[in-house]
Amino acid sequence: MGFDLNKQKLLSEPVYRIDPNEVNKLVPDGPEDKPNYLSPSGVAIHPLTQDVYVLSSAKKRLVVLDYNSGAIKYATRISKELLPQPEGICFDPAGNLFISSEAKKGLPKILKFEPKKP
Repeated sequence: MGFDLNKQKLLSEPVYRIDPNEVNKLVPDGPEDKPNYLSPSGVAIHPLTQDVYVLSSAKKRLVVLDYNSGAIKYATRISKELLPQPEGICFDPAGNLFISSEAKKGLPKILKFEPKKP
């Protein structure tokens, strides 16, 4: 759901809808994945591109949406060895991506991903 800052009210319709089947076309399910399932755990807007980054902990996915249309621009699987339970996502002003993971059988992590150089 969206939130109208001027009216201080929740909007009745979602701002974006993500079809799990569309994500699965880009990142096919593995043997342990629930089919047709996506469970967003975090969202952040890239400060330079305005793309919307959606993190799904349950299936270890990162989905990037176009801010204006909501269309999926990119999707990838996150290694569970790298981030066992990805839960948090944010950017710094330079566009560096930070993803945090709860500690499943070890220590919690916060990883930094720098933007690719052109």
